[in-house]
Amino acid sequence: PLGVYLGRRLVHATSLSNRRFIVIAVVVFVLTRLAAVLLVPTLPVSDFESYRMLARLMVTGQPLPQPTEQFFFAWGYPLVLAPLIAAFGDSLLAAKLFNVVVGLVSLPLIWPIAYRVGGMPVARAAVLLYVLWPAQLFMTPVLASEHLALLLSLIYLLCVLWLIEGRRVVLASIVGVASLGLACAIRPALGVLLPIGLVMFFTIRRGVWLRSAILPAVALVGGFAGTQFGYRALLSGVYGGTPPTVAWWNLMVGLNYDARGRWNQQDAEPFFAYPTLDESNQYARGVVWQRLTTRPYLHPNLVRRKLELLWGDNYYGVWWSTGKMADGAMAKWIEANRHHLYTWSQIGHIAGLVLCAMGVFPFIRQRSDAATLMLLLILAGSALHSVFETQTRYSHVFTLGVIVFAAAGLAGRRRLSVRHD
Repeated sequence: PLGVYLGRRLVHATSLSNRRFIVIAVVVFVLTRLAAVLLVPTLPVSDFESYRMLARLMVTGQPLPQPTEQFFFAWGYPLVLAPLIAAFGDSLLAAKLFNVVVGLVSLPLIWPIAYRVGGMPVARAAVLLYVLWPAQLFMTPVLASEHLALLLSLIYLLCVLWLIEGRRVVLASIVGVASLGLACAIRPALGVLLPIGLVMFFTIRRGVWLRSAILPAVALVGGFAGTQFGYRALLSGVYGGTPPTVAWWNLMVGLNYDARGRWNQQDAEPFFAYPTLDESNQYARGVVWQRLTTRPYLHPNLVRRKLELLWGDNYYGVWWSTGKMADGAMAKWIEANRHHLYTWSQIGHIAGLVLCAMGVFPFIRQRSDAATLMLLLILAGSALHSVFETQTRYSHVFTLGVIVFAAAGLAGRRRLSVRHD
């Protein structure tokens, strides 16, 4: 309660200009993220080490692994790491500082979206909660694709709002489809953002329906398809192949009741034992059918358990940043006090969920395009990962919606009227 009181006083403080508020937020963000990078000696593991390995191969021109050899399903993030490795060598520090820059660029983009939800106090509160977001803080020293994926998703969502408002139509169309295409290259699951935009176009109609819905939808779909085609054509020309599909693997794992829809060795060993991806996918399709038809009454409970996994905790930042660290006094101190980091992170997460519940209910009756978009973002992420593979960190991009509604809850009843300037 004290934190909510202080936060509410801060976001409503008329003596603090918006420019000064943003400057303070930027300074705090940079200092805390640099502290995370310099004090937590995180070493990449699992997918994060795979990203680094693939980036090395891209820089040196060596043949890329076959799809059945490694979990190299998404090549977008390694393509971003490759120039950093080429410029600075195999430097973990350069890649981690890149995460700081990407996170910093994301910060001001939250403001216009939250402002459309509830005015200046909600915009301030959203920036404040983003700076205080434990998972974003602890994931900064991790070579994770979520940082860049969140930035590209923010750009796309802002462009969708511009298109709905009929503002900067040409620019919004070009930047929006490019951002979405690149976001899907970073994390293919973010293709779910495409139907979010289409739903917004066809349910919120202003002016001429043809102009406000069909034309933006055609531009969005066509531009997204073009971006993906160009991306894959480039990869095929340079590297002689494109990233393999992940759909059947993710669906098979997502339907594993015993594993709670998470990655598990039971599914991985037979899937990657086949010599070709086609054979692996054929095996996965058989397992998917078996799991859909065997004890179907368990599926509702599986969905519940997966959604609890997706949204129930905020441990993943601490988990991945402290799971493997370089030797040293700081690593020993972190290992001895890791439980405190978990506690602080989870308290912040629970507070955010409570504030989100407080903030979302007023918008059930109040019409707000931005609030509708944020609600669709949360629902789309939940629906996607209730079916496909689930991990706690897969909620990272979709947590943007939670942050905005939590900001509305933090701002309280004195929210300003919704504006679009």
